[in-house]
Amino acid sequence: MSTSQRPVLGDGVVRLRPPRAQDAVARLRLGNTPAIHHMFGADPATVPAMTRAQADRWLYAQEVEPWAWVIEHKRRMIGALRLHSYEAHHGRAALAVGILDSKMLGKGLGTRAISLVLPHAFGRLGLHRVSARVLSYNEAAIGAFRKAGFTEEGRARAATRVGDTWYDDVLMGVLADDLAKPEAA
Repeated sequence: MSTSQRPVLGDGVVRLRPPRAQDAVARLRLGNTPAIHHMFGADPATVPAMTRAQADRWLYAQEVEPWAWVIEHKRRMIGALRLHSYEAHHGRAALAVGILDSKMLGKGLGTRAISLVLPHAFGRLGLHRVSARVLSYNEAAIGAFRKAGFTEEGRARAATRVGDTWYDDVLMGVLADDLAKPEAA
């Protein structure tokens, strides 16, 4: 695939870049932190240790996605971001973001990553709309999407089961026009 669809995007703090072979080793080192995977919908009690085979599969999943980037901070891989579920006729895609390094949580790096990819999505890729689904208890992710310009559009009630408990999915979205509007003073 051409890297023209996923160029390197950066703001001096966070960099989004295409995946590369050594990312499997970095992913293995980051491991599977139960608290992080809980934010993705996994039952923390059932999160297995990361294996080399899982890290290799993770890398492959990033490589085959045409709009997937690795998130770097200070030249270290800290997570991944991808636009997926693309619908050309409607000019829309969904966005998934994962900060996988527990030491990097709460520093605004997810917000920066989202803010880097949106101009690319609405510019070069020509999208009209980007959406996200976030578990209702993942307040940090909801905040990151809001700071990047997303609006809460609704909820899918009891849509995700984690362990024995059902949780709502918060449905969020941003339109190209939303980012073009000047902010109110």
